[in-house]
Amino acid sequence: MWNSQIIRMTPGTINGVNDTVIGGIAGISGVSKYAGQLGQPVWLDDAQLIYNATIGTVFGGRFRYVRLAAGATAVVVGQIVFWDISVADNLYQVTTSEAGSVPGAQLRAGIVLNNGWTAGNYSFIQDVGPTFVKFRAALTSVPAGVGQAVYAAAAGAGADNGFADTLGGVGTVDFSDAGLLQTRFLGAAIQLPTNGGLKLTNLNFMNLRG
Repeated sequence: MWNSQIIRMTPGTINGVNDTVIGGIAGISGVSKYAGQLGQPVWLDDAQLIYNATIGTVFGGRFRYVRLAAGATAVVVGQIVFWDISVADNLYQVTTSEAGSVPGAQLRAGIVLNNGWTAGNYSFIQDVGPTFVKFRAALTSVPAGVGQAVYAAAAGAGADNGFADTLGGVGTVDFSDAGLLQTRFLGAAIQLPTNGGLKLTNLNFMNLRG
C-alpha cells in the first residue's frame, strides 16, 4: 500500500478538520492515500498556522492528527481527550472517557481544537504550547494568579468530563497524590482560570508518542 507523509488539512484550517478517512481523501480502493499522517506530530509556529477564528484562536505549538473513538461523546473546544488503550497503539485513537486509567484522567493526549469533530472521524489536537483549555464549572481552588498550575479535573462522566481544574496548597500530600499531580498536569495558566472558563494555558509535554 502506498502512503504519503504529507500532512494534509482538508478545509485549510487546523481547527476545521473533521475527516471521515485519513487525510480526507480515499484512493480508488477506498483506502486513504494519506494514511502515513495518522499519529504524526507536527510543529507549527504562529506564522505557519491557518485557523478558523469562528471556531477559536489557535497558537503555535505541537499538534497531532488522531482519530476520535466512535463511542466518544460530543466534544467542545478546550476539552481534554485521552489515549484509548482499548485499541491497537498504531491506530492513534483518543477518547473522551477518563476511565482508561485507574485512577482516571491520567492518559491525557491533548486538547480539542474543533468542536465539530465527529466521533469516529480524524482531526488535530494540540499537546504542546499555548492553547485554550476549558475549566470545570466550579474550580476546586480559587487560583492565586496567572502561572497557576493547571490539571485534568478527573471529574468523570458528566458535565465536567475532560475539563481542567486548579488545586489549593493546603494539607499534606501523599506520594500517591504527588504521582497523580504529575500524570494529570497540563501546564501553567497564561490567563487567570475561572469557573467554567475557556482560558489560555501553556501546555507542557504530555504522554508523548512517536
